[in-house]
Amino acid sequence: MKLKDKVAIVTGAGQGSGRETALELAREGAKVVLVDKGAVISSGCGGAGVDHWQNTPNPACKFSPEEFTAILLDLNNGDRNALTTYIKSRESYEVLLEAEKLGLKVRDSEDVFKGAPFRDEATKLCFAYDYNAKYTIRVWGSLHKPLIYKECKRLGVTMFERTFVTSLLNERGKQGAAIVGATAFNTHTGEFYVFNAKATVLAMALCQRQHIFSSELCGMR
Repeated sequence: MKLKDKVAIVTGAGQGSGRETALELAREGAKVVLVDKGAVISSGCGGAGVDHWQNTPNPACKFSPEEFTAILLDLNNGDRNALTTYIKSRESYEVLLEAEKLGLKVRDSEDVFKGAPFRDEATKLCFAYDYNAKYTIRVWGSLHKPLIYKECKRLGVTMFERTFVTSLLNERGKQGAAIVGATAFNTHTGEFYVFNAKATVLAMALCQRQHIFSSELCGMR
């Protein structure tokens, strides 16, 4: 589908998947509407920032995306989506580099941890959990969401904040038919919205407790 002048709605901006999808669609020329139940700049899973980039084969890693996918499938006794696991393993490092271009600090450029067992001297990347396989990258990510928020605004993404998505719309109202949009309401004003879109991307997570390492940010609740 040619994306230019097509409207795409992305529901949920708390997780990285929603924010990154909105950015990529906007870069491809789509008119993007990003809907989130909180404030996009600080809500959801990424509200407090990120301190590591998990399951990411990279130049210092011992595994290829294919090998890493096989490892994760084996660890879960095959009870895992192989396709999405592979896509994440293949593309997550590239996404991290894009975030670095936006201003996210991902390397120990000041050599604070030079010589540490978790640091790769060639790339200056730092790692968590497994210092040998090096598949989880530590990042200085407290500003991750603000950086993505700023880029979304620059690219003209329309953001509906504090807007709770309640249902998806099927073509002609027929259950099982193509999804053509969504309904939502503003949690502050009660105003009801109907979104019509060429494509609808679901990126909403679930309610759970989340570790918060910054008292200034609420994150997930």
